[in-house]
Amino acid sequence: MNNDHILVFDVGKTNVKLILLNQVGHQLSTINKSNTIINEPPYPHYDIEGIWKWFLSETKKVANKYRISTIAISTHGAAAALVDIENSTLLLPVMDYEFEDYPVAIGDYDDKRPDFNCSFSPKLSAGLNLGRQLFYQLSLLSDDEREKATLLFYPAYWAWRLSTIATTEITSVGCHTDLWNFKTNRFSDLVTELGLKDKIPAMIKAWQPVGIIKKELVQQTGIDENCVIFPGLHDSNAGLIQYLSPNSLPPTVISTGTWVVAMDPKTPLDTLVEEKDMLANINIMGEPIATARYMGGREFEKICALTGADVCDKMSTHDIHSILEQEIFAFPSFISGSGPYPEKKGNISGSPKNGKVLATIYSALMINELLNNLQSSGNIVIEGRFAGNRTLCSLLAALRPNQNIFIQNETTGIAEGCAKLVHWHDKQIVRLGEKVVPFQSCRLDKYASKWRRKLSQNKQVLDDK
Repeated sequence: MNNDHILVFDVGKTNVKLILLNQVGHQLSTINKSNTIINEPPYPHYDIEGIWKWFLSETKKVANKYRISTIAISTHGAAAALVDIENSTLLLPVMDYEFEDYPVAIGDYDDKRPDFNCSFSPKLSAGLNLGRQLFYQLSLLSDDEREKATLLFYPAYWAWRLSTIATTEITSVGCHTDLWNFKTNRFSDLVTELGLKDKIPAMIKAWQPVGIIKKELVQQTGIDENCVIFPGLHDSNAGLIQYLSPNSLPPTVISTGTWVVAMDPKTPLDTLVEEKDMLANINIMGEPIATARYMGGREFEKICALTGADVCDKMSTHDIHSILEQEIFAFPSFISGSGPYPEKKGNISGSPKNGKVLATIYSALMINELLNNLQSSGNIVIEGRFAGNRTLCSLLAALRPNQNIFIQNETTGIAEGCAKLVHWHDKQIVRLGEKVVPFQSCRLDKYASKWRRKLSQNKQVLDDK
């Protein structure tokens, strides 16, 4: 009980986690739950109160054993809350970004979006452009409610509930929202169009505490009354933090979970291609980061399901060689509207004995495509869910023999980034992690070339359904 600890509250699209760290960032425990969606009017939305009750219950258990001096927050992107600060209430539920059934009138939104060469936000499906969500949500509010509304980006919403302090942090603003202008380095004209110009709290740095935990939560959880709350940030950017150093060339970081997000600060923004789901993110320093992505975790699960496999199945070298030799392929995209091939319809050629191996090979090929699109040339670091799939990592290393690939601890990439925020002014040492040994196969290059050639010849697109 004498040592202070850091609690990371990580709200991912698929799972919500509480990760307990000691003061040097070593993980002590992880608790998680599924992030469920409530399919009720006015639109599908996140179970905010369910998450909150779970957070309080689990935090109380942790606080009984450890002194928690800090809470850091990370969340997925494309989510925000319209709140009535004075009455401490949500004006509307926090929308699930996969909701697609917008009314016809929402089509007017496309006329209001800023140009890609200013926002570097590609036109995305459903509500992945946060501006589209807000355009619709604001139409559901009365004049009085719009007057009271404050816009809190998702991490800031949770920080507000913990501290009562409303803030804004840049990484959630600059991730395919349509709300940021990279040319002027300020909010885009869309913010004014939506009537939100004076409804966004002041910007704060991710490493600046917003305040201490509110008293009623001390009583409910037994947490230390001086527990400091940090403002929270976009989860992929949290995984990038530990590689931000003025004394070393930053690597390409591949953050993996529901989404696979490849970020390379060395890539010029003018090389981004909107149609390939390439975009700009902003790191905690306010610097733009060229990004390419696809819904990798979700596609991995989809391929396993289609082939009768389980994501927990074991894999063998024999299984890999078998698929390479038989030239069994999976072609994108299994989740429409995102990734480098958003209009293509995913399909599988052949019948693999081990579907997880096919999903793994497919994932390595797709990540390789992202890296090619980013013109990645230096060190590569993989963090998150896919870092635990050593076969995937070794296949990717074989596909990119001129680059070194490293694995960051697959369970704590985001958490370690949050821990570094807490000690931001301490001297930072950049550690790339475990170096990956490339997979040995004389057939992989031929397989990859044939996959790409067949992919370019495949004219089947989503409209063919």
